[in-house]
Amino acid sequence: MPAKPAKPGSGPDIPRPPEGTRAAGRRLWDSVVGDCELETHEMALLGEAVRTVDLLVLVDSCGRA
Repeated sequence: MPAKPAKPGSGPDIPRPPEGTRAAGRRLWDSVVGDCELETHEMALLGEAVRTVDLLVLVDSCGRA
């Protein structure tokens, strides 16, 4: 049986998303780190973007309640 492909963020060279990353942030993280090789400062910016996306989803859901 062929091996299953690794999930994004799970390979040895693919960095893990920030702790507490939710679904929307994970989708952003996976789409970027799966396609790009980032420098340290770019990873820091991506981490902030992931947190921002997750926060925006949370704020949006509170506004709809």
